[in-house]
Order: sequence, then C-alpha cells, then structure tokens
Amino acid sequence: MGHQPAANNRHLQQVETPYDIYCAANHTGPLCKVCINSSTDYFDPSKGSCATCPSPSQLFLRAFIVLAIALFAIGISWLFMRRLSIFSVIVTSLSLQAKVKILVGFCQVISSFRAVYGVSIDDKLKAWFNFFTLFSLDFL
Repeated sequence: MGHQPAANNRHLQQVETPYDIYCAANHTGPLCKVCINSSTDYFDPSKGSCATCPSPSQLFLRAFIVLAIALFAIGISWLFMRRLSIFSVIVTSLSLQAKVKILVGFCQVISSFRAVYGVSIDDKLKAWFNFFTLFSLDFL
C-alpha cells in the first residue's frame, strides 16, 4: 500500500492548489513561476511567462555563433597586440604629444587676447581656428 501507481502520481501532480486561481493559463506554483507542461516548457523571467524549451539544434546553433564571435574577437585582439608595438613606435617617433601641447597653448593665448589685452584678432586669422570651437577646453 506504500507504493502508488504511476497514474495516481500524475493525478497528484495536477491537483489544483488555492493559488492556481490567481495564475495565468499554463502557470502554477509559488508566484505562478511553474509551468504546467514542465517537460517542454520553462519559466522565462524576462518575459514573465512560460516559453517552449529550445531544440538541441537551436542550442547548438547559438553556441556555435557565440564561439565564432569569441574567436573573431580573440583574433582581432591578437592582431592588434601584434601590431601595437609597430604602431607605438610610429606614434612616438612623430612626437605628437609635444605638438598637441603647443597647439593647445597657442589656442589658449589667441582666445585670451581680447579679454586680457583688449587686442582684436583679424577675422581672416580667426577663420583658420573656427574648428577649435568644437573642442571646448573650458571645463568650468
């Protein structure tokens, strides 16, 4: 008598509980997060409802796509790191840092002529430096 037939077990699993009246269709359990057809469905928290389990071929395709993207990213980073030493030699040989510092200092001096010294700059000279208005260095 301690052993119940399988048919009775199925009947016991589908017994309606008091909170089932508040759940949406095909949902049961605490917080309605248990799918009635649990053999093919699962609760998807992003959708808030039961969804059908993906087939093995869909899972394999998704894993293959993720793997391909990861290998592509690793390959690009490897090429970049390999070429980084060549790139850094070229950049340091140009000594761009000194040139940018000189250019920023020049723009600061030109922009303060009118306010500090009362000297106006010719409009033709100002036209050459209009693109610097895009790069405002005034943080205050």
